[in-house]
Amino acid sequence: WLLGKATVAECNEVFRQMYGFSADDEIIGTGLRGLWGEDIELGKAILRVFVKADYRFDQFEALEQTKNGQYKWLLKSGFGIIENDHLAVMWSLQVDVTERRRAEQELMSANQQLQASEQQLRASNLQLSRSEQRYRAMVDDQTELICRITPGLVLTFVNRAYCKYYGK
Repeated sequence: WLLGKATVAECNEVFRQMYGFSADDEIIGTGLRGLWGEDIELGKAILRVFVKADYRFDQFEALEQTKNGQYKWLLKSGFGIIENDHLAVMWSLQVDVTERRRAEQELMSANQQLQASEQQLRASNLQLSRSEQRYRAMVDDQTELICRITPGLVLTFVNRAYCKYYGK
């Protein structure tokens, strides 16, 4: 019933622009179907929430399609005034949170990429550590004397065979 009978009686410029209308005379008298474009099921879902909550909704987010086909996330709060057991007036406040939603999605995506990179880094570090252990074991197990000397003739590494030969 609401979907077919309810119309916009008044609104501000922001509301009008939110739905893609350029002048008041375009939106005043527009039914809810005219606001929600092709997405009638969404409109029905919003109205079900509104009616079940005693003609109120608070901080309800919905993805709505404007008359020009653009989708926007709207954060809605509203209430209805009942007269003679019928909904006489519905007041609502809504804020376009599309950019916030987009930023949240980008942040979640970046976080997922960061977690994937962290897992790859951990796997690479584990491989490097294992490779280093194998290399050290190979060098230490050599029977030949192996050492590393700086240009100033300071020993920075010697293997076991070197230590054994020189009694260290």
